[in-house]
Amino acid sequence: MGPTSMRGANGVRQGPMPAGGNLVIPTTDQIPNPPSHLGVSGQIRWRQITVILRDRGVWSNDWIPALEHLCVEYDNLAVIDLALRQNDQFMLVPSTNGRTLKTNPLLDYRLKIRAFIQSMLAHFGLTPMSSKGIFTATESQLKPKIAVRTINDDNLFN
Repeated sequence: MGPTSMRGANGVRQGPMPAGGNLVIPTTDQIPNPPSHLGVSGQIRWRQITVILRDRGVWSNDWIPALEHLCVEYDNLAVIDLALRQNDQFMLVPSTNGRTLKTNPLLDYRLKIRAFIQSMLAHFGLTPMSSKGIFTATESQLKPKIAVRTINDDNLFN
């Protein structure tokens, strides 16, 4: 495998699978411009994420559809945040019967979008837990910094 390709997870594709069952995904250093339909927030995130992935050497044009979807959700989140900042928006709103209060539906949408964004960031390896495979700790970082006594120590009470 050369410097311009990386191994991907097993996937469904047309044609025979390569040896080992892994797809070889070509990588590139050229970052496409953000899609024109993205808003300001989506374009900013597009540029941030593509630069990070390019600098790691894992940017592939195969990721464009997923990244575009992620950036659209960043735009949706910005619209909801702007709507929630309006003076007539409250955390609790009257229910349909008008006698009780319920959570503002925009907050529910916001929560769902944030969960989707988090899962997509993990998909791209952009969260601390998802980047474990990318950034590995050295052995000295894994050793405990302090000595811990156990109940089986002979000198526990000395």
